Amino acid sequence: MITGDDSYEEIKKPKSGYFISKKVLAVILLVFSAVLIGAVLLAYYVPSCEKTVTVVPTAEPVKMPVTEKPKEDDRGVWDGSLPETLKPSNYKVTIKPYLDEDDKEKQFTFDGKVVITFETLKSTDVIILHKHKTLTIDDKSITVTQITTNPRAISIKEIKITEVYEFFEIYLEEGGLTMGENYTIEIESFSGTLHHSDFQGLYLSNYTENGNETRHLAATQFETTNTRRAFPSFDEPDLKAYFEMTIIHNNKRVALCNMPVKQTSLYEGSEDWNITEFEITNVIMPTYLIAMVVADFEKVEDTTDTGVKMRVWGRPEDVDSLHYALKTGMKMLTYFENFWNIPYPLPKEDMVAVPDFYFGAMENWGLIIYRETALLYDPNYNSEFRKHSVAAIIAHELAHMWFGNLVTLKWWDHVWLNEGFASYNEYPALDDAEPSWDASNQYFLRNDLYRAFDYDDSWSSHPMVRTVGWDDDIWSQFDRIGYQKGASMNMMMETFLGADIYHTGVYNYLIKYSYDNAETTQLFAELTEAAKEEDLNIDVEVRMNPWVLQMGYPVITLTRTNTRDVSAEQQRFLMDPNEEPNDEYDTDYGYKWYVPLTFTDQSEMEFVDPKIEWMEMGPGAITLSSSVTQNDWYLVNINQRCYYRVQYEGENWDKLATYLKDEDHTTIHVRSRSAILDDAFSLAHAYLLDQVYSIRLLEYLYKETEYLPMNTAISRIWYTRDMLKRTSAYGYLEQQMKHAINNNYYERLWDFDHSDHLGYYIQVDSINTACYYGHSDCIQVATDQYTQWINNPTNDTIIHMNVAGTVYCTAIKHGSDDLWWTTQRIYKNNIVPEENGNLRNALACSSNPSTVQRLLICI
Repeated sequence: MITGDDSYEEIKKPKSGYFISKKVLAVILLVFSAVLIGAVLLAYYVPSCEKTVTVVPTAEPVKMPVTEKPKEDDRGVWDGSLPETLKPSNYKVTIKPYLDEDDKEKQFTFDGKVVITFETLKSTDVIILHKHKTLTIDDKSITVTQITTNPRAISIKEIKITEVYEFFEIYLEEGGLTMGENYTIEIESFSGTLHHSDFQGLYLSNYTENGNETRHLAATQFETTNTRRAFPSFDEPDLKAYFEMTIIHNNKRVALCNMPVKQTSLYEGSEDWNITEFEITNVIMPTYLIAMVVADFEKVEDTTDTGVKMRVWGRPEDVDSLHYALKTGMKMLTYFENFWNIPYPLPKEDMVAVPDFYFGAMENWGLIIYRETALLYDPNYNSEFRKHSVAAIIAHELAHMWFGNLVTLKWWDHVWLNEGFASYNEYPALDDAEPSWDASNQYFLRNDLYRAFDYDDSWSSHPMVRTVGWDDDIWSQFDRIGYQKGASMNMMMETFLGADIYHTGVYNYLIKYSYDNAETTQLFAELTEAAKEEDLNIDVEVRMNPWVLQMGYPVITLTRTNTRDVSAEQQRFLMDPNEEPNDEYDTDYGYKWYVPLTFTDQSEMEFVDPKIEWMEMGPGAITLSSSVTQNDWYLVNINQRCYYRVQYEGENWDKLATYLKDEDHTTIHVRSRSAILDDAFSLAHAYLLDQVYSIRLLEYLYKETEYLPMNTAISRIWYTRDMLKRTSAYGYLEQQMKHAINNNYYERLWDFDHSDHLGYYIQVDSINTACYYGHSDCIQVATDQYTQWINNPTNDTIIHMNVAGTVYCTAIKHGSDDLWWTTQRIYKNNIVPEENGNLRNALACSSNPSTVQRLLICI
C-alpha cells in the first residue's frame, strides 16, 4: 500500500542539453550491459521453432518499428463553424455509383448533382459549403439563383477552397445575397471515389458469393462530418433540411435510402440502369442522418402494430439470419413509441447488414446500417452471446430515432445527449423484448457503469461536455464517456428525481425540441421544471454540472460515528494515485461533486425506494433507520444507481462478508451484491482497501446463482490474482475460486442450453473460471475435447465456440510438448484461419518456460 512517506527524486532539464550524475550514468551503463548480455544468452539458449533442427539458417535481423515522437499540433484553435448567414431548407441530390467492370475507368467512382434551397439570414456575398478533398466539383456547372421577390441569376466572382476546414467558398458579385430572400445553388456536376479504406462517406464494400464470385456494393457512413464526401452540403448537425434523393444504379441491384421509393424508371433508355427516385423526407434531418445503399440484397419484411413497414436486408445467403432482427426490431420500435408516447414519424424503417462497416451500426433515420455481425443471428449457428449483442444493438439504434434523430445535439460537444440516452434506453427495450434476460439488472452495471468507471478513473479521461472542433477531437467524444458514462448519468438523474419526474422531464424535452437541436443545459432545464411541478425543489443544472463539466468521479469514504450516524467524505477516485496529473480540463469545481447518497441498513433492507441525502460539494452525513443496531451492516449507493464508489470502514466490510456467507444473500438486491464486490476489489486495486477484506467476500460465492455478481467477482479479481500469483497466498485464492465456482460448474457442466440465456452466460463464466484455477474435471474435459479436435480441426462441433479459447489454453497448459508442436503446426499452416487468434494465445499458455521462450521466436 502507498503511504505518505513516498518520495521522488527529480532530474531537472537545464536550458540546453541534459545533466546526468555519475551515479545515474553508472546505473545506465549497468542496465545496458545486462540487456546486451541477456540478448546474447537469449540468442544462444532459446530453442528453435522447428522440433528437429539440423542446421541453423542465417537470417536478416528483425527490425523493430520506430516510434516517432508525436508532432506538436500546429493547427491552432479550431474556427471551422459555418457562418450563421445561410440556412438550408431543401436538398435535391442525385448520385450515380459505378460498381461493375463494364463501367471501365469509372468503376468504383460516382457522379452526382445537387440543388440546395436556402434562406439568407444575414446579407452576404459568399456561400460556404462543405466539400471533402476527394470530391471534385466542376466549377462551371455551378449556378446561384434568387427564387423569391425578384427571381434572377446571381453572378459568381470566384471560388476558393479552405482545405483545413473543408470549405468550398463561392464568392458572388457585388450585391450578393439579401437577408430574408431565398436562393438555390445548383451544382450540376461533381464526382468522387468509392475507395475509402476507413468506410466513411459513400464507400465501396465487397463480399464473395458461391465461393469465388465477388459482389460489389455501395453504402454510406456520414456521421460525423462525412456527408461532404458524397455531395457538397451544409454539413453541420443543426442545419436540418428536407431531402429529395435519387439514385441511378445498375438494375441488378436494389437502391435504398431514408424514405420509400417514389418511382423507378429506365435511365436514358438503358435496359441495365434504373433511376430510383425516393419520396421527399417528411421530416427535416441533419446531413449526417442521410443514408444510401446500393446492393444485390434480399429482405424479409413485416408491418408493426402501429403501421410502420420494417424490412431487414442482407446477402441472399443470409436471409435465414434476418428473421430475429425483424421480430426484435418490430417489437422494440413499437415499445419506444408507446413508452415515450411519440409516434415514429417515418413510413418505414429499413435495417441493412453490410460486410464492411466501421461501427457496429448507424442510426440513419429510416435506413439503419449495421455491420453484419451486429444484425445477423441464426440460432442454428450462432451463440447466445451473438443473440444478445444483436438485440442490444438494435435497441440502441432504435432508441436513437428519438434521441439523436427527433432531437439532435446542437454540436458535437454534447454527444452524450445522443449516445448516453440511446445507451440507457436500450435496457428497458431489452426487458420488454426479452424479459427472461432481466437485462436492466443483470447487464447494465457490467456493460455500462463498470466500463465507464474503468475509463474515467485516470487523468487520461475527459469531461462529458467539452469544446471540440477538429475531426479527431469530435471522434474522441464517441467513447465510454459519451456512451457509458452518459447512460450512467441518466440512471443517476432518474434515481434522485424519481422515475416519474425523470420520465416527464425527458418527455417534455423531446416534445419541445422535436425536429430541432438541443444542448445539455436545455435538457437540465426541462428536468428542473418537471421537478418543480411535483414540488421537488432541485436545480438539475446546478447539481449535474460538476458531473458533466469535469472528468472523473468520487469515492465516498464512510465512517460510522455511532449506532445511527455515519459521516461521509469525498475525493476523486484514481486507480493509480501516483499518476501524473493533467490540468487540461481543470475547473472551479476542484473535483468535488453534489453526491446523492442513497442508503439502507440490515434492519430496513430497502432496495426499491431508499432514502437520499445530498453531499453538497463537500462532506456529508446520513442517519440510519431507528431500528438499526450496532451489529447491523449498512449500505450506500443502493443498487449502484449513482456514479461513485463507496469505501466503508473495515468493520462494515466484515459485517457484509459475514452476512453474505452465513445468511440469505438474496435479501440483498443482486445489483447491490455486485456493487459490494465491485467496490471492494476496485478499492483494493487502488490501494485504498486491504486485500483481506475483498478476498473475504469470495467466501459466499459458492451460494451465488445469479450472473451479475458472479461475473463481477470473476472479472474484478484479476489484479488481486496477479499480485498473489507468485506468493504463498495464491494457493488459498485458487482454492477459494474453485470452491466459489463449483456449484455453478456442476449445475450445467458442458451441455449448453440456448433456451436459458442467463444460465448460458453463467455456464461460460463457470467453465472459463474453473479451468483457469485448475478445477480437475474442467481440465479433463477441456483436454479430451482438444485432443479430439486437434485430430479433426475442421470439425467445429467438438468445442463450443464461446469456450474455445479456454479449451485450447487449458489443454496446452496441462498437455505435453508434442501437443504444443501439433498446435503450432496447425497455427503456422493456417489450417483453421478463423481459430488463429485462439491458437496463438493458447501457444503462450504452456507452463514450460523454455516453450514460452520458443514462442517468442516462432510467432
